[in-house]
Amino acid sequence: MRDGRCWAALLGVLLWGAAGHADITNTTPYDYDSPPTPGKERGTYMAAGTGSLGPDCFFTFIGTAKYLPNRDGSGGKHCTKGNVELTGSGAGCAFKPFESMLVVVESDYTYNGDGTLCERARLIGGPLAGTEFPLHTYVDTDGRWVFPTAQDIAYPCPNAASDTTGLTVQGPGFKIGRFGDDPAGSGVLPCTNP
Repeated sequence: MRDGRCWAALLGVLLWGAAGHADITNTTPYDYDSPPTPGKERGTYMAAGTGSLGPDCFFTFIGTAKYLPNRDGSGGKHCTKGNVELTGSGAGCAFKPFESMLVVVESDYTYNGDGTLCERARLIGGPLAGTEFPLHTYVDTDGRWVFPTAQDIAYPCPNAASDTTGLTVQGPGFKIGRFGDDPAGSGVLPCTNP
């Protein structure tokens, strides 16, 4: 019995130590063996995210996102539409009456050359229309998923928006369709609300 407790204590210390070393505080580029080529993010993705809007106001977002790379390989456009739910008592949760509104985020992005995108995002419509914030997005080597985050970016992004909103967000997007433009094949991504 005593040996069992010793083993349990040792296992707990090892797991605690491993968790401490796995903590990620800054978003840094992937160490890809071969980064995805520009344009792999083309298509429609399921979008889910969680984060905070200032202190003590948390949100959950569910929707869809479209990525449309520019033909010249310089970057592209990204449009996300969905619903948000707010929880908490912080100042950001004063927008709770607007939860039933569609949330639309449009961004222009550039490639970092390491499998990540730098995005200058802005809200379209609603009470916070025009509010800008940066996103840093990881792209799977085959473009099957993307992972946007608004955490601190460890290196400069060209034309990055300053994050004065106190917004933190991160969440995955999984590809559900091949076409990122609207209508498919048009090469145009209208991002409107509604």
